[in-house]
Amino acid sequence: MFRFLCVAVLAMLAAACATDTKSAYSGSTGKTLIVDKRDWSNYQEYLSHVSSTNPGVFAVVVMGDHTVGSGYSVCPEGHCIADTGINPMMDDCRAKGLTCLVFARSSSIVVNYKLDE
Repeated sequence: MFRFLCVAVLAMLAAACATDTKSAYSGSTGKTLIVDKRDWSNYQEYLSHVSSTNPGVFAVVVMGDHTVGSGYSVCPEGHCIADTGINPMMDDCRAKGLTCLVFARSSSIVVNYKLDE
């Protein structure tokens, strides 16, 4: 049930191309995010859809420094309209007690991470 809720929230996030990539897990002093194998598999699928002409965003739901859900959006042929609605969606995610963040923009991962063992 929780995983379904996470996917539903990420579906809303994936509706727009995110612009904010800063998080507690980014930068040289950021924490390390532990990525679940299912989310890593989803990220690999996402990578098969992005390119220089098809940018995208990959987002994750985080609990206790671990990913517990993921989703993505790809802008076909670069026809993605930057939507400021991403901030209200992130606020809605947080209002549900979830922590959602951008993991990657196109093929560039923007957080410190390691794969769950």
